[in-house]
Amino acid sequence: MKEQLVKQDMVVGKEYKGYAWLNEYMEIFFRPAAVGSRAGRIKKIVEKENYTVSGSKKYVFIHIRIPKASDGAIGYIRFLGNIYTELIKVFTKYEI
Repeated sequence: MKEQLVKQDMVVGKEYKGYAWLNEYMEIFFRPAAVGSRAGRIKKIVEKENYTVSGSKKYVFIHIRIPKASDGAIGYIRFLGNIYTELIKVFTKYEI
């Protein structure tokens, strides 16, 4: 069951821990930092320019950012090959 959202008032000039982002329509969204029983369950292991590796008790999460390739599928395959090589190095270097 999803957690019920509670309306919060934000004071101008006060700093809040969390994440903010803009969508295509220039709307600002804010997600507060996790606090409570779920905080800290997913831990970031490595963050590089093109990928992030995180882990929890049961899973390893890999988030890959692929830039648009001008040479089509071959460019994407080449890029994934490079990422694959880097991920092997991460798995051998860190105890995950």
